[in-house]
Amino acid sequence: MCFNCKSPLEVSLELKPQWSGYLIVDGDSIVVDNHRESLLLGVDAYTQDIPLALLGQTEDSQNWRRFLLLLKDPLAYPLQGIISDGDPAIGRAKEDIFPHVAWQLCIRHFEQNIDRFLRYEFTQKREYRRQIDGFRKAVHNMLYAKSLEEAQKYLLAISIDPGFKQAGLSEVIEGMEKKFPHLVTHYSHPGMPRTSSIAEGVISRLDAKINQADGYKCHATCWATLKMLILWYRFKGFTDCRRRNKHKNGKSPLQLAKVDTQNINWIRFSQKSY
Repeated sequence: MCFNCKSPLEVSLELKPQWSGYLIVDGDSIVVDNHRESLLLGVDAYTQDIPLALLGQTEDSQNWRRFLLLLKDPLAYPLQGIISDGDPAIGRAKEDIFPHVAWQLCIRHFEQNIDRFLRYEFTQKREYRRQIDGFRKAVHNMLYAKSLEEAQKYLLAISIDPGFKQAGLSEVIEGMEKKFPHLVTHYSHPGMPRTSSIAEGVISRLDAKINQADGYKCHATCWATLKMLILWYRFKGFTDCRRRNKHKNGKSPLQLAKVDTQNINWIRFSQKSY
């Protein structure tokens, strides 16, 4: 049954969901035989539907380029913006296929990377710990600012602070200034999230099922199982949405994408007809 399951792309082309246009892209590492392969997937920001997913040997720019080409044609996803972590492979593929589409870097990942660098790679002198702690707080304030203007003010304050430069943070600040335009994209795009948390939540739900298999013997078996799991997810109603997303409870990602699933038995629907 799994081997005859429709792919996420085939399901999307058949049901024609209506998506928000803001796509969060992320990857998941899966054990296949004696190595790891990468599930590349896109999650629509509002519906949390999965319009497209691929299983590749690696999470590199070539596979992300293939993913984005399919997103463009035949899927014709109404892309307004891409949200991703700091993986340069995604950035290279995006600039190649969708150079003029808005791109938001996940601010949570960015902050974690800064913190990781300061903790484990940056050679800190004891007398500069106060400046380092102040830098962490300033970066956090910049990333979670209430407006673009406020974020710009925090960036300026960081860049001219003599204490930060004295502590040896000039190179880190220069790197942040280069990435800044992609850290604040969301301010110009209502509906665009500034983190990739939604996609990570979807991956966690899939992983809860994937991890039960304790790995797969071959690529074909893995992909067949993933197709079925993704389809199950797309038809399953949400039950634990909180606060501002409470209205989504009881609805599936496909229903949020305005697909009438009332009379569709998802298991029967999953099978390709020849």
